[in-house]
Amino acid sequence: MSSLLGSIFSTLGNLFGNFLPSWGSSNSLSDNITPPPHDNMPDNDYQGSEGSETSSEYDTADKGEDETNQEDSTMQFRLIEDPASKRLIEEVEQGIMEKYPFRRDLLLMFEDNEEAISKIYKAKLHRLDGIKTKIMHIAHMINNPDEDGEKEEDIAFPSDIIEITRINAPASLRDIDRFEENNLSFAVNVFKPVLSENGEELKTHKLDPLRISEYNYQREHLIDLILFTQGEEGLTDRRNINDMNPEGFNTHYCLINGEAGWHRIMRNWNKHHDHKYFCRHCLRAPFSRLDLLEEHIAYNCHGRNNLYAGQREIFPKKGNHICKFTNIKALLKAPFVIYPDNECDSNKLEEKEEDKNKNTVKIQNQVNNSFGYVLIQNDSDIISNVFRRTANSVAEKWENMQKDLQMIKEILRNPAELKMTARDWEKHNSARKCYLCNGLLQEVRYNKVKYYDNATQKFNGAAHQGCVKTVCNARRLDYKKSMYRTEKLDKKEEKAFNNATKCYICKGNLKEEKINKGGKHYDFHLELLELGLITEEKIEPIADNMENCKSFTIGQFKFIDTIQFQLPSLEKIATNLRGGVNSPDELIKRFPILAQCFPKELLPLLTQKGEYPYELNDPNRFSRTKLPSREEFNTTLGGLNYCEQGCKKCKHENKGKKCDGKCRPEDYKEVTDCEHKKIYTISQKQYDHAQKVWHETGCKTFEDYHMLYLKTDVLILADAFQNFRAVMIDALGLDPANYITLSSYAFDVAKKVTKVKLELFHEGQEDMHEFVQRGGNSMAPRRIAKANFPGIKGYDKKRVNKWLMYLDANNLYGWAMIQYLPTGGFRWLDLKKLPNIHSLSPSAKRGSVWEVKLGYPDKLHPYHSDFPLCPERRIVKREELKTEKLVATLATKDRYILHYSNLQQCLALGMELEHVYRVLEFDQSPWLEPYIMSNTHRRRNAKNAFERDLWKLMNNAVFGKTMEDVRRRKRIDLVRPIGEEHRLRKMLADPALVGRKIFYGSNLIAVHRKQTHVTLNKPIYVGATILDLSKYYMYDFWYNHIKRKYGNRARLCYTDTDSFIIEIETENVYDDMVEDADLYDFGDYPEDHLLLKKLPPNQWITKPDGTQELKNKKVIGKFKDENAGTRIIRYAGNRSKSYAIETENATKNIQKAKGLKKSLMNKELTIDIYERCILEGVEDNPRTANFLRCKRFVPYIIRQTKRSINPIDSKRGILNDRVTTWAMGDCRRPAYKQALERYGEDIPNEILVSLGL
Repeated sequence: MSSLLGSIFSTLGNLFGNFLPSWGSSNSLSDNITPPPHDNMPDNDYQGSEGSETSSEYDTADKGEDETNQEDSTMQFRLIEDPASKRLIEEVEQGIMEKYPFRRDLLLMFEDNEEAISKIYKAKLHRLDGIKTKIMHIAHMINNPDEDGEKEEDIAFPSDIIEITRINAPASLRDIDRFEENNLSFAVNVFKPVLSENGEELKTHKLDPLRISEYNYQREHLIDLILFTQGEEGLTDRRNINDMNPEGFNTHYCLINGEAGWHRIMRNWNKHHDHKYFCRHCLRAPFSRLDLLEEHIAYNCHGRNNLYAGQREIFPKKGNHICKFTNIKALLKAPFVIYPDNECDSNKLEEKEEDKNKNTVKIQNQVNNSFGYVLIQNDSDIISNVFRRTANSVAEKWENMQKDLQMIKEILRNPAELKMTARDWEKHNSARKCYLCNGLLQEVRYNKVKYYDNATQKFNGAAHQGCVKTVCNARRLDYKKSMYRTEKLDKKEEKAFNNATKCYICKGNLKEEKINKGGKHYDFHLELLELGLITEEKIEPIADNMENCKSFTIGQFKFIDTIQFQLPSLEKIATNLRGGVNSPDELIKRFPILAQCFPKELLPLLTQKGEYPYELNDPNRFSRTKLPSREEFNTTLGGLNYCEQGCKKCKHENKGKKCDGKCRPEDYKEVTDCEHKKIYTISQKQYDHAQKVWHETGCKTFEDYHMLYLKTDVLILADAFQNFRAVMIDALGLDPANYITLSSYAFDVAKKVTKVKLELFHEGQEDMHEFVQRGGNSMAPRRIAKANFPGIKGYDKKRVNKWLMYLDANNLYGWAMIQYLPTGGFRWLDLKKLPNIHSLSPSAKRGSVWEVKLGYPDKLHPYHSDFPLCPERRIVKREELKTEKLVATLATKDRYILHYSNLQQCLALGMELEHVYRVLEFDQSPWLEPYIMSNTHRRRNAKNAFERDLWKLMNNAVFGKTMEDVRRRKRIDLVRPIGEEHRLRKMLADPALVGRKIFYGSNLIAVHRKQTHVTLNKPIYVGATILDLSKYYMYDFWYNHIKRKYGNRARLCYTDTDSFIIEIETENVYDDMVEDADLYDFGDYPEDHLLLKKLPPNQWITKPDGTQELKNKKVIGKFKDENAGTRIIRYAGNRSKSYAIETENATKNIQKAKGLKKSLMNKELTIDIYERCILEGVEDNPRTANFLRCKRFVPYIIRQTKRSINPIDSKRGILNDRVTTWAMGDCRRPAYKQALERYGEDIPNEILVSLGL
């Protein structure tokens, strides 16, 4: 322990003030101090429900981002200096160390050092608890700054300086929040010492932030504390409860001794010995002058006013600062995959009287009643399948999976022998590149070895020995062959083999993938509800919050959710996989797993999603001998869709056309938009299909139908995901089953295909691109618009023809990703030698990002008000609107960071460059183009909507990964209170604790701890550049095409990232589009549309089969008509993400309202509701819908009421007509207000014209 003390003192250099204990149960100075928090307080409920204002520190739910915005203030502060620290150290050296000997830990060494401090101050100290003593000592220093503690008096809390009520003992970080609330001249930061990282002791100890005050550099007194927590090594030996916090760990606050102490710690840690000033927000930026620190805090500090402020930033070290494809293990197919599913009973809950006034009410809970799974080896071989109806679903499933795990190990013990043919030997001997990594085999330190498929022992190719060792994680056989050389194992070897969880060669985990559909929001909860009770194996979650996990690992099973791969519903998956085929022989090829379990004659019937009465509550339903009635198939989630009359429309009528009289009965489809009352959830056709399944499969009871439904669901999911894996492996070479999300999979594929090596940031460079991360531009500049063209109802010939067009850019981010993107080579440019911005080429080898001040001349405001350049993140200053949003304004852009192509565009469109602050230059190339174009080609040749969407998602997913903010990752653990008591106590005692949630009855507690340090190892500069270039493209289309062609005859009604809704005054907009056909994709237009007949021959290409196709079909960057030729009649948009469109074909009407359920929007919202909200300024009635939600791992169906259409637009200024808006910062607003005050609503037309209105 003395070595530990010496290590800390030598590292921090005797920089601390007095060591004062923060534990104990001594007498308190104030009678108002509340008792310490207890861990038996109730947990928080749903976020939307009402809860108590106070809660235990260890039971707080996530609160979300801090939405306050503090104004910049002049930096006038006084860091607390400790006049007694030197004297105290001298006293320690003279004998206090002998008086207070070590007791296992340096934290206990100074247990009674109030006496020592009293001696130094020549005063009588009241014995206080922990941080209160520290605060009292600080108060004395403030009161007597010039007397160096020599004044003899009774030291007490000066009530006119410091307020300490509501501070607990021992003190928590929340108590410091209260202290700051009560003492407006103090800002308090708390750090913890970091003695080791990644299991290795640090030579130079560091500090991790636990609490960074939002008032740093804004209040007079600045306090820095270090919180020590005694290690767990002596936890079980302690006896004195007064020395412990409620979880049994000793804690101790230590004051950093003034500005000199802070700087000395930071210089020693950061190796910047010549710098004096360090930012307390981001903890890494060194500055030589105070004014540079002030500038950094005001404009460039990422941590200021940020939810993730106070994270120690770790930058990749040289040699590990390149981002490239290294996940060679993912090249191999996961040999064994389990596809499970569960079915549940829905039990209605009694509604209480107090629930009537709540916005969120639980109406049903879900209880497991059966399970099923299938274990697949290789492509489609079923080696195990279990389907059972039981109340102990999870326990019995886990028991059977453990048996299957032993069976897998038996399979791996008896591999086939490798047989090399003459052709294989020739292939091996002539190989020049590694089969796995594609690197040269002649490289130094690599040995050429044979790489083969362990399942079939088929030779694949020659590879580096190191690559084979890396991938052996996925080939358990390598483990077995490396560890065991004999055919028969002894008992010791047998036990080691059966208990093995790590690969012998590469030390990787040996995992079996278990793939659920909808696991994150449903099935995972059912599993975790019981896994904590039935197994003692550690649960390792990858969690979004304390309720939802993207994936989790337990023992040798890794649970994956197919929804994380953006796959559609099971119904659509089955339809796409079937592809309209009815031949049993063909269906065997498309559903090979399902075909192994049913006769081929039943495949046309079973290869589609079945129907099930999810909310049938009859306890005797399983013994029924008939299928439940159609009405019993109704669900609160699906809602009521169909009427009793069974109204139908043919395929022509569903498209808004007249029937030609040739339609067959199968061309008619039951509709949901008739005027009759809806009483059924499913259509008559769906119910008839269920009846046919019942009879033709020979179901005797409802239990037979139930198990058949469960079995077909599991097998269809298995066939669908196995097909998805096969398509991805064949096209891209990586197995999705080795990943947990589509974005991580796509990013690895992109790195593999392009072979790119991306340089990661060094310190001080990443903030240039973190501030560029501005998302999609969404707003509603014009709130109501009506079309006027021949053929429309109410057409007025006297008025000019007016058209409404909904245009969408094909794969906008894909277009940006084929441009020149950064790869590395970052360096700051000398501001005195900057290149001419106008001379820079978009395809130059070197690019740059600029931090500038841009002026927005008043003359541009009328022209740019609809779609202002350079949108910026800002908080709208209203009491009810505090969320940071991307807002397009006409104000001056100071300290604005943007890509050099965007800067060129801004200057070309009239903005003025007033000042350049910084320029960061980098290497660039179109390195993503091969990947993007190959996916675009596959999308163009896709055979169904799923595949088209999939290849588009594969492009966008790469962008999502380049934008990943590692600061936002959650540090959440699932711990058993019974069985892992020691681990749980350790986590609850961690000062970085954010909160915990108890899952009652599951023997699990979710513990959320703050990420106190973060490794910035993602190339976010790629994502930032993609965002800027996508905005460049949208601005270019609007200003250099639409406005140049139509001028003031074109008005922007709505925009959202990659789309425009435009009001255009022209004779015929479709004729105009033909003139500019190179800009558009008409691939979705019906074949008989007049526009296609007018296209010139150069817009068509001839395919190999002789058919013609539009050359711009699915070409990235081309704008397409979102309504595919169906003309828009009306538009109404009240705000961003909330608008409605009425078309000639009612089936293509659009209603959007962020936060509302899609089915609710389609059923209940109409464009008239939007117009009334806008014109009358009246908010729409709240809307109620049912959702499936999980609370503490228990699935519920809840009824939730949400606000609907709201007239407030926080991004735009609304004029008196409530239809016209203009951008914030518009210079015309003062003149308009004056005219409004003078004339009221009857402003003369000439004034409106002069204002461009």
